[in-house]
Amino acid sequence: MIKSKEKTVALVSSFLKVDREAAEGTYAAYVKTVSGSGVPTRDGIDQIIKSLQMAGQFTDRKVTFEEVADDRIAKEVAKELGYKIF
Repeated sequence: MIKSKEKTVALVSSFLKVDREAAEGTYAAYVKTVSGSGVPTRDGIDQIIKSLQMAGQFTDRKVTFEEVADDRIAKEVAKELGYKIF
């Protein structure tokens, strides 16, 4: 999805039934949440949590990466596919 922005934006637009501008915004947010291998990044998950907090959710506490993501399976798959995992 990261390597094919145009196709991904079209897919997001079609699937979510939003205009191109909204689909591009969704794509930009998605790109910030994953690494090139598809493994969720801590920075990316932090961005999602911040967005949810700005929308009024989880404002009463700090939400940790481990509460919302488990990257172990994604790392195993990425390794099997030949990606370097850090």
